[in-house]
Amino acid sequence: MSRSQTGIVSTPACHSCVLIYEVVDLPMNAMSVGQFSVMVPGFVSDVLKKYPGEKIACVVGFGPMFWLLAWHGKKPRRLRPFETLEARGREFPATEGDILFYLHANKVECLRDMVGYIDENLQGLVQPIDRVWGQSPAITFAEQESTMPDGVPELVFIDKHEADFFRGSFVLVQNFRHAPDETIQVAAPFQKMAQQFGRQEHLLIHSLPYRMEEDAGTLSMLFHSDPDAVDTVLEKSLEIPPGDDGVHWTDRLRPVSGARFFVPSIDVLTGLRMGGIRMNRFSPTRQYS
Repeated sequence: MSRSQTGIVSTPACHSCVLIYEVVDLPMNAMSVGQFSVMVPGFVSDVLKKYPGEKIACVVGFGPMFWLLAWHGKKPRRLRPFETLEARGREFPATEGDILFYLHANKVECLRDMVGYIDENLQGLVQPIDRVWGQSPAITFAEQESTMPDGVPELVFIDKHEADFFRGSFVLVQNFRHAPDETIQVAAPFQKMAQQFGRQEHLLIHSLPYRMEEDAGTLSMLFHSDPDAVDTVLEKSLEIPPGDDGVHWTDRLRPVSGARFFVPSIDVLTGLRMGGIRMNRFSPTRQYS
């Protein structure tokens, strides 16, 4: 039975880091970057040897062009790039991104070691597009595991009609800047519009507030199985009058980036690591229980 990547279904821990990279000379380096990327969840245990009792949740995703070049065009049927959306003089901009790593843990030192390991191994092969360190209210992994399993709707994941991608999910990563002293519920307008369209069970949102040296804002990660439906929800949310739900898209809250990735199941990642794609089919080694 296929399993989704655990970082999706667990509530974000105290500390998180989202890394988005663009691959340098993608046709030449896609396979090398891909071979390392699918191994990253396995490296978590090596990093944690220094931190007994700690955990790191890890999500790995790949952009549309990466699926085309690294995995020989084998990709989910609905995978397509995110394109800039505009309405009422406002916009959600589209930006670049080939590889996504989303890591969260209760101890920030774990994440720093993990990010350092990724940077070291991808040096010269990628250039950073976005790097955000978030901090959320304290919640332990034990609390996450006791509260989350029933809270993630199945419609967030691809169903069995696409057997190779079953339990995978698309994710749209958007960065919103706002004043350092403000707390804005970025997810509110998305949730409101999704409910109006009857799509609330098709969308899982992780909101990651952050504050760095010069910037502050919220990173929004929208996990979904239908990009067309989610883009409609996003476009309609731009039409919400200023002030509703405490959101001002153009003044207090400024969207600065947006990129879509596909997050395969753990089983597909394992298959890519152990055998890759053979004869345009995923290696059967991806299947395990």
